[in-house]
Amino acid sequence: MPLGVNFEKCYSIRHHAGQSAGLVSALAGFPFVEFVERVPHDEVDIDCADCPTMPANPEMNYYMNRVRACEAFDFYNSNNAPPTGGALTRVAVVDNAIMTDHEDITVAMGYDVIHNDNNPAPPFEMNLGNLGRFTHGTQVASIVAGNVNNNLGVSSLGWFNQLIAVKTQHDRVNHTPGTPPSAFYAGVAWAAANGAVQVINMSWGSNRPSQMNYNVIVEAWNRGIILVSTAGNIDGLPNPSTPRYPGWYGKGTTGMPWEVVNPLLVLSTAGLNGAEDRHTTSRFGPGVSVSAYGADIRVADSP
Repeated sequence: MPLGVNFEKCYSIRHHAGQSAGLVSALAGFPFVEFVERVPHDEVDIDCADCPTMPANPEMNYYMNRVRACEAFDFYNSNNAPPTGGALTRVAVVDNAIMTDHEDITVAMGYDVIHNDNNPAPPFEMNLGNLGRFTHGTQVASIVAGNVNNNLGVSSLGWFNQLIAVKTQHDRVNHTPGTPPSAFYAGVAWAAANGAVQVINMSWGSNRPSQMNYNVIVEAWNRGIILVSTAGNIDGLPNPSTPRYPGWYGKGTTGMPWEVVNPLLVLSTAGLNGAEDRHTTSRFGPGVSVSAYGADIRVADSP
């Protein structure tokens, strides 16, 4: 784990298939072991059919009008100069990868969890089979921090947000041994310790809770950071209110003694359609903190 989050004594063990139960039982028997758990596999949450790109008139999308965003932009512009420096809201997008050379996105700081460098961009050379695996982060980043007043693409709903881009996916998407199971949370830990951020966006998750991952979230919360996550996609589940983590941490849904109930720990966001009903792919239930438009959201082109 990156410096700044106290996980120097946490270890990840890879093993052959079918050995996890025996390993967990054996390791838990040592008196110097605090806890042992199977590590969840996190995946990004997206419904690509609902992400059209580059609209003809990006300022006049229905969701922008519903929240009166354009009126807010005009009011701000008529009364204030563009914010600079410390006045900017710094938002970390922890995702699979974010383009650093996109004409409508400006990356203020970047980090690659896998390669431990400052380049959060997708690999330069990818075959078409892998190309779509890296678009999610760039699309989310354009919603969070798309450049404004440039007559291009989309505009950030938050207006002048500053983007901290954190990449968590291995360039070879099928190279499982090279991608740590908790790479997303390593990205959260890095952003909390190094990005001087006010907000961390987490559009991904797993159905299985983890004490180690929960501790990362609590550490970020203790630093005064607002943590925003998806409530999760249904993904064919028979119960659409199945908990999805990290969004449901703090809601008392893990059933674990280490979870402290704190409904504001993570703002878990469910999706609405244009009729303001639950979007057909969105989960719902007691773990949801807030709902926001999630259908036909315009995003930046991501090749």
